[in-house]
Parts: sequence; structure tokens; C-alpha cells
Amino acid sequence: MYVDAREEDVVLVKSPVGLPGRALKNPFWERTQRGDYPAIEKCRACLKECHKEYCIIKELEMSQAGDVDNGLVFAGSAAARIHDVPTVAELMGRLESEWCEATEGGAR
Repeated sequence: MYVDAREEDVVLVKSPVGLPGRALKNPFWERTQRGDYPAIEKCRACLKECHKEYCIIKELEMSQAGDVDNGLVFAGSAAARIHDVPTVAELMGRLESEWCEATEGGAR
């Protein structure tokens, strides 16, 4: 989901504690924009102050488990700049290559 994100896919969401957060636009977000919040089956009392529009823990767990259409998917403002998910070895190779290029050979 992050790899395919465009700038317009990163939206502000209002959390149950009243603070804004950045998330990726998905069906969950679209429903909340219409005021259609999922029912809270049981409050986990994870936060002292909560408006209880929806259970943020449940929605985060849903997206973590792979249900990114019905869960909340937080993302940073630079999510649209993600084009792939490299392995650690690939990432280190890129960093080394960029360092060498930036320092004209660089020192190790």
C-alpha cells in the first residue's frame, strides 16, 4: 500500500483522542469521513481521554494483520516517495553507492 501511494493518498485523520494523524486514504478513511464509524464492541481503556468514535487499537491491529481496507494505516507525509521496499543488503548497497558518489569515492 505504501509503495503505490501518491501524495493525494496521504490524508489527515482525526483520532479518537482528538489529535490529527496522517494516514493513507482507504475505505476505512472514506467511511469515517461520512461519519460512519465502526461500532466499538468493547472499550479497551487504552487511553484516558477518548471520544470513542472508533477504537483506534482495533483499527490499527486490523491493518497490521493485513486488512488495510478496513483498518487505519498511518503514514508519514513522505509516503508517496516510497517506490520499493528493499532488503537490508540492497539498502546498504544503495547508501554506500550514494555516499561514494557524493564524496567522489569517499572514505570507509
